[in-house]
Amino acid sequence: MTYKETLDYINSVRLNQWKLGLSRTRELLHMLGDPQDKLKFVHIGGTNGKGSTSAMIESVLRNAGYKTGLFPSPYLEEFRERIRVGGKKISETDLCRITEKVKAAADTMEDEPSHFEIVTAIGMIYFSEMKCNIVVLEVGLGGEFDATNIIKAPEVSVLTNIGFDHTDYLGTTLEEITRTKSGIIKSGSPVVLYPNVAEVTDVVSEICAERGCELTIADFKRMEPLDTKISGQTFAWDGKKIKLSLLGDYQMRNAALALTVIEILQKKGWKISEEDIMNGMASVKWPARFELLGANPAFILDGGHNSQCAAAIAESLDRYMPDMKLTFVIGMLRDKDYENALDILLPYASKCYCLTPDSNRAIYAEDLAEIIRSKGVEAEAFSSAEEAVERCFVNRESALAFGSLYMAGDVRRAYRNLLKKRIRVAKIAAREGLAEADRIAFSEVICDRIAETEEYKIAHTIFMYKCIYGEVKLDKLEERAAADGKRAVYPKRVDTAIMDVIEPGEGEDAWDDCGFCGIVEPVLEKGTVVDPEEIDLIVAPCTSFDEYLNRLGMGGAFYDCYVPRCKNAKVIAAAYEVQKSEKLPIEEHDQPVDAVATELKLYRLFR
Repeated sequence: MTYKETLDYINSVRLNQWKLGLSRTRELLHMLGDPQDKLKFVHIGGTNGKGSTSAMIESVLRNAGYKTGLFPSPYLEEFRERIRVGGKKISETDLCRITEKVKAAADTMEDEPSHFEIVTAIGMIYFSEMKCNIVVLEVGLGGEFDATNIIKAPEVSVLTNIGFDHTDYLGTTLEEITRTKSGIIKSGSPVVLYPNVAEVTDVVSEICAERGCELTIADFKRMEPLDTKISGQTFAWDGKKIKLSLLGDYQMRNAALALTVIEILQKKGWKISEEDIMNGMASVKWPARFELLGANPAFILDGGHNSQCAAAIAESLDRYMPDMKLTFVIGMLRDKDYENALDILLPYASKCYCLTPDSNRAIYAEDLAEIIRSKGVEAEAFSSAEEAVERCFVNRESALAFGSLYMAGDVRRAYRNLLKKRIRVAKIAAREGLAEADRIAFSEVICDRIAETEEYKIAHTIFMYKCIYGEVKLDKLEERAAADGKRAVYPKRVDTAIMDVIEPGEGEDAWDDCGFCGIVEPVLEKGTVVDPEEIDLIVAPCTSFDEYLNRLGMGGAFYDCYVPRCKNAKVIAAAYEVQKSEKLPIEEHDQPVDAVATELKLYRLFR
């Protein structure tokens, strides 16, 4: 199957997505060898916060050195986001191969599996093949009859904030909904619960008692907010300072839930240090949850769609942007509680740009604009996310995009593309605006700073670059490396999309002064192609970086495509302080670095 054929097949069963029950999943996975039985899980259900909590737990476990699987739902931009190992999406090749195997089994079944059951089977096979130490598994819908509930007792069962959700499937009262979602609780498996009203906690406590499960309710009193900025927040957990890259008071509460889960895992013998927790929480990424896509002016994306989500967004707006009116980029679904959500959030809006989400349950943009105008707020319908986001850019409007995850991916993609262009232009201008004498002096300081790192000291083969376009000059680092007996190797653009690395030969003719884009490159015929696994340290240029060690290149993604091949290499970005940004928009191929060296400091997480 080709990648397109694979996606077409997966989408062809989309209409059966909510066909609940475990018999089909059990039959399908049994034909496929019951891969789920070879895995360990943290199983996460609830109404709101499942994705964020899952991402935090997975990030901490990954930083602790475990090979992690993550099974979130739904995706924003690309289906492969649904199945991840070690933070990386499943490859197109693996997705096609495994889907073909699942389809062959599903085609023999009398009762056709649903979309989510097919996806669950693909995920279980991939996680098993990749020999994941642990999988953070997010429930699709409900719990008791959700396809993910095919697993045996997990390491921990987690219930996030529970509220009214999918009442046509899960029940019409909070007690009924809670009972359905609590179906993931299995005998003898510890349970962690987000604090809630008595209708929720009483049901969960009763089920835990019946099934012999130890129940722990996350204690928000152990958490003390310390510092809140639009670029991130910090809090104390039992007096220990933790930095969280996700925004919103509700994310701190989700963090308390995640940290409680981590404590349970530690008690069960999982080796997770305080440093693992700090690094995991600081580096966690979860899109479309009060996600700051860019600042000056601010543009925030949140996929929230119900009253609980709207209240959480309002709470965050009060904290981060008090007394400020925003442009709303908004699209909503007609089967959600959109009237209450609008009533909660429209007081924060100066005007609304309305979109039609990609769903057969969407409210049409024109109809949504009319509803909003009837509530006294200016509204305009747009035909695409690109048009609405570009209007915000042109007018330099602070904006909030929210209302449906079905439009979040389009908004995120459109904003990211526009913002990256703007950042590149601004940061290249900033570094080229430095006086030549300052660039030379700063470059020498940066080279000295890199040479003092542990990464440099233990490296034998160092991948460097020749300066162009005002980048940091590495001449002094080259001299230091030669004196220290280290091997310096350099990039060679093979064509417009591929880069190789060369150990240069001797003599002036070993260099080409007019390589790709005018970059000084080693001559291939005079040098030696280097095995990427021989590289110990990469010193990479960048147009911008942020405090989370994300790096923005020139746009060709040469380094970002090559770096994953260097399995043993650490990466230090070289940049001037003027190139720092608040927070960068990141794509899959944008590889974070281990440190950033500027003339002022060496940036590391928590150092």
